[in-house]
Amino acid sequence: MVRSACLFVLTVITPGGRSRSPSAGLRDGICVPRAVRRVLIPKKQPGTFRPFGIPCIGDRVVQTSALLVMEPIFAAGLQAEQYAYRPGRSALDAVNRVHRLLNTGHYCKAPRC
Repeated sequence: MVRSACLFVLTVITPGGRSRSPSAGLRDGICVPRAVRRVLIPKKQPGTFRPFGIPCIGDRVVQTSALLVMEPIFAAGLQAEQYAYRPGRSALDAVNRVHRLLNTGHYCKAPRC
Protein backbone atom coordinates (compact mmCIF):
# COMPACT_ATOMS: atom_id res chain seq x y z
CA MET A 1 0.00 0.00 0.00
CA VAL A 2 1.36 3.39 -1.01
CA ARG A 3 0.66 6.34 1.23
CA SER A 4 0.72 9.83 -0.13
CA ALA A 5 0.44 13.17 1.58
CA CYS A 6 -2.52 15.33 0.76
CA LEU A 7 -1.75 19.02 0.38
CA PHE A 8 -4.58 21.39 1.13
CA VAL A 9 -4.16 24.76 -0.53
CA LEU A 10 -6.59 27.49 0.36
CA THR A 11 -7.03 30.52 -1.81
CA VAL A 12 -9.28 33.47 -1.22
CA ILE A 13 -10.98 35.31 -4.06
CA THR A 14 -10.86 39.03 -3.38
CA PRO A 15 -13.76 41.33 -4.36
CA GLY A 16 -11.69 42.42 -7.38
CA GLY A 17 -11.57 38.83 -8.61
CA ARG A 18 -7.92 38.23 -7.70
CA SER A 19 -6.99 35.13 -5.77
CA ARG A 20 -4.59 35.17 -2.85
CA SER A 21 -3.77 32.91 0.07
CA PRO A 22 -4.48 33.88 3.70
CA SER A 23 -0.74 33.64 4.44
CA ALA A 24 -0.08 36.38 1.88
CA GLY A 25 -2.60 38.57 3.67
CA LEU A 26 -0.90 37.89 6.99
CA ARG A 27 2.51 38.77 5.57
CA ASP A 28 1.17 42.00 4.09
CA GLY A 29 -0.69 42.87 7.30
CA ILE A 30 -4.06 43.15 5.56
CA CYS A 31 -5.76 39.97 6.73
CA VAL A 32 -9.27 41.09 7.68
CA PRO A 33 -11.68 38.43 8.99
CA ARG A 34 -14.95 38.02 7.17
CA ALA A 35 -18.32 38.26 8.88
CA VAL A 36 -19.43 35.16 10.75
CA ARG A 37 -22.39 33.34 9.23
CA ARG A 38 -25.19 33.25 11.79
CA VAL A 39 -27.52 30.26 11.89
CA LEU A 40 -30.45 29.92 14.27
CA ILE A 41 -30.69 26.48 15.88
CA PRO A 42 -34.09 25.50 17.29
CA LYS A 43 -34.32 24.80 21.02
CA LYS A 44 -36.58 22.26 22.73
CA GLN A 45 -39.18 24.94 23.41
CA PRO A 46 -41.21 25.60 20.25
CA GLY A 47 -40.53 28.95 18.63
CA THR A 48 -37.24 29.64 20.42
CA PHE A 49 -33.87 29.58 18.73
CA ARG A 50 -30.22 29.77 19.75
CA PRO A 51 -27.84 31.79 17.55
CA PHE A 52 -24.84 29.85 16.27
CA GLY A 53 -21.93 31.52 14.45
CA ILE A 54 -19.97 29.74 11.72
CA PRO A 55 -16.68 31.41 10.70
CA CYS A 56 -15.44 30.98 7.14
CA ILE A 57 -12.76 28.34 6.61
CA GLY A 58 -10.05 30.87 5.74
CA ASP A 59 -10.50 32.65 9.06
CA ARG A 60 -10.36 29.34 10.95
CA VAL A 61 -7.11 28.45 9.17
CA VAL A 62 -5.59 31.79 10.19
CA GLN A 63 -6.84 31.45 13.80
CA THR A 64 -5.49 27.91 14.13
CA SER A 65 -2.15 28.92 12.64
CA ALA A 66 -1.84 31.78 15.11
CA LEU A 67 -2.76 29.44 17.98
CA LEU A 68 -0.13 26.88 16.96
CA VAL A 69 2.55 29.57 16.90
CA MET A 70 1.59 31.54 20.03
CA GLU A 71 0.43 28.79 22.40
CA PRO A 72 3.90 27.33 23.13
CA ILE A 73 5.31 30.83 23.67
CA PHE A 74 2.74 31.72 26.32
CA ALA A 75 2.61 28.22 27.88
CA ALA A 76 6.35 28.35 28.57
CA GLY A 77 5.88 31.35 30.87
CA LEU A 78 3.09 29.79 32.96
CA GLN A 79 3.68 28.10 36.28
CA ALA A 80 2.73 24.46 36.80
CA GLU A 81 -0.03 25.49 39.23
CA GLN A 82 -1.89 27.51 36.61
CA TYR A 83 -4.72 25.61 34.94
CA ALA A 84 -6.71 28.24 33.03
CA TYR A 85 -6.61 28.24 29.23
CA ARG A 86 -4.03 25.46 29.00
CA PRO A 87 -4.34 22.49 26.69
CA GLY A 88 -5.07 19.26 28.52
CA ARG A 89 -6.07 21.02 31.77
CA SER A 90 -9.48 21.99 33.06
CA ALA A 91 -11.18 23.55 36.06
CA LEU A 92 -11.95 20.03 37.30
CA ASP A 93 -8.21 19.23 37.25
CA ALA A 94 -7.60 22.29 39.46
CA VAL A 95 -10.34 21.24 41.91
CA ASN A 96 -8.91 17.71 42.07
CA ARG A 97 -5.43 19.11 42.76
CA VAL A 98 -6.75 21.27 45.64
CA HIS A 99 -8.67 18.29 47.03
CA ARG A 100 -5.53 16.11 46.85
CA LEU A 101 -3.45 18.79 48.61
CA LEU A 102 -6.02 19.20 51.40
CA ASN A 103 -6.15 15.43 51.91
CA THR A 104 -2.35 15.21 52.24
CA GLY A 105 -2.14 17.69 55.11
CA HIS A 106 -1.88 21.05 53.37
CA TYR A 107 -4.15 23.74 54.71
CA CYS A 108 -5.67 26.97 53.49
CA LYS A 109 -4.17 30.20 54.86
CA ALA A 110 -6.91 32.46 53.57
CA PRO A 111 -9.24 33.92 56.25
CA ARG A 112 -12.43 32.48 54.68
CA CYS A 113 -11.41 28.82 54.22
